[in-house]
Amino acid sequence: MLQKLFRRLEHVDGYGEPFIRFTLGDLGASRFGLTEDEILDLISDGPVLRDFRDRNPESPDINRIPWIRWSRLLLDIEPYLSERSSHGMNVLSFYHSQFRRAVEIEFLGGEQPHSQHQDMASAQPGSTHESNSVEQLRSRHREMAAYFQKKGFLSGRAIDELVYHQTEAEDWPAVERTLTSVSFLFIKADTVGVFALLQDFGCSSANPLK
Repeated sequence: MLQKLFRRLEHVDGYGEPFIRFTLGDLGASRFGLTEDEILDLISDGPVLRDFRDRNPESPDINRIPWIRWSRLLLDIEPYLSERSSHGMNVLSFYHSQFRRAVEIEFLGGEQPHSQHQDMASAQPGSTHESNSVEQLRSRHREMAAYFQKKGFLSGRAIDELVYHQTEAEDWPAVERTLTSVSFLFIKADTVGVFALLQDFGCSSANPLK
């Protein structure tokens, strides 16, 4: 049923596949959710903006997806979202775990349950299918890590999200740089507490460079 919703949003409602894939995918890949400005920042760099220009050749030359386009989608998916406050900003995330899982499978290369009639080779560890899915997800996390890195440690949102995305991207040198930065350690402990900082160290526990 949710796959039908995704296809309707892409084609019937005219948002286009890149817009839906990157908007829902970024929300699904986030640690605690994203603000509306963060969503627009992330999707306005790359295929989504190119697709928008192709679909709207008469529109002015812009470098950011129009707010009204996002607000239309927000109305369509609002029943599946929750909202909370983070560092004085409203953050959106998926309310239903089923919806999040569907997004992970559809847009983030998540593994789908295999029936006995499916090609079992695609489920084998190390297969091309699995490798492509893993790299697709890592690539999304690399892009999001780069975005939050640019915000700097004075951004509460970057403090929340950065180490998580660096870890999920398996960018271990970046994780090590962040977690050995005196500025990061001091600001995170001071703004959100030592427990949240320990959670970041827990995220990085799989680091093979340790």
